[in-house]
Amino acid sequence: MRLVHSGDVKIYEDLNAAPRAFIKGNEESRLEIVDVSPEVVRVNLESPIPNPSTLILRDACFPGWVARVDGVETPIECVDVMFRSVNLRAGAQMVVFSYEPQSVRIGQWLTAAGIGLTLLIALLAIRPPRTRSSRRVIVVEHKPDGGQNDFV
Repeated sequence: MRLVHSGDVKIYEDLNAAPRAFIKGNEESRLEIVDVSPEVVRVNLESPIPNPSTLILRDACFPGWVARVDGVETPIECVDVMFRSVNLRAGAQMVVFSYEPQSVRIGQWLTAAGIGLTLLIALLAIRPPRTRSSRRVIVVEHKPDGGQNDFV
């Protein structure tokens, strides 16, 4: 352990810590994490994997994460109870983990349906009422002098 910061709080760096990502079954292969954000982790394999292996990413295995190996969606498995792993085929070069929970997609569809329903109700509410101009009204006047009735 090496002291990194000393003050109110002391921060140590573990010099023997395991790497954040590594390839199990093909330890000579090198990789680099090229992009890290809350929703995306990109792992670039510096050279194509010569034989099938397993990439282990030491991030929490949580529902909603999707893995793509060279653009092809690949199932994620949980290893050591809490870490994400994907099986790599020979020749793999790029792995992208992205957070795409189904609840967000359902929420987007429900929001779109709600907006559509609101617009439909608004359009029906502002539409002018139908007029009954197609009906003809016949008025009959009765003359008390016994004359003929006039139709108006």
